[in-house]
Amino acid sequence: MDAYSGDLIWSYKTDGPVQSSPAISDGLLFVGSDDGNLYAIGYPTTQSFDVKIGENASYEVKIQSSLAVSDFTFNGPLKQFSFQVNNETGKSGFCNVSFPYSLLKGAYTVLANENQSLRFEEYENGSQVFLYFNISSDVDIIRILGTEAISEFSPGTSAIAILVITAMIVAVYKSTPKKTKTKGSE
Repeated sequence: MDAYSGDLIWSYKTDGPVQSSPAISDGLLFVGSDDGNLYAIGYPTTQSFDVKIGENASYEVKIQSSLAVSDFTFNGPLKQFSFQVNNETGKSGFCNVSFPYSLLKGAYTVLANENQSLRFEEYENGSQVFLYFNISSDVDIIRILGTEAISEFSPGTSAIAILVITAMIVAVYKSTPKKTKTKGSE
C-alpha cells in the first residue's frame, strides 16, 4: 500500500497460505509460503547516470525504481534532473534517487508530468542526497528541482578564461600598428 494515501500499489497471490512475517530488502518483499516457496516480489532496478560538467568533472546519479527509467537529463541552468518512467503496465511504483549534494542543492521539489507535486522523503549523509517517492500509474515524466546547481564552469575555470581573454586583448592592442607623423605630412 502507498504509505501516504493508503492506496493499493500491487498484490500477489501465492499457492498456499502465508504464515511467516514478510521482510523487505533492496526494495524487494520476501515472504515464505506454505506452498514450499520463498517469494521475492518486486523488480527494482538501479541505473547509474553520469553527469559531465566541463571537461574533467563527472557526477553519478543513481535511480533505483520498480519501473523502467529512461531519458535522464541534467539541466544546470534550470537546476533540475528529469527522466521518464515506463508505465506501460499501468502499475504504480517507487523511485529512490541519489546524487551528490554539490551537484544539485535543495530545498527540493519533485514534480510528476510537469505540474503534479509529489510527496517525498529526503535523507542526506553529508555528501549524498537521497529522495524517495512513490509514482502513480498515470506518471510518465519526473522532474527534480533544486535551488542551486553546480555551474558548468568552476571558479578556477572562469578566472583562467578571464586571464586568457585579457592576454588576447593586450596582444591585439600591442600588435596594432600605430600611425606616426612624418615630416611634410600633416
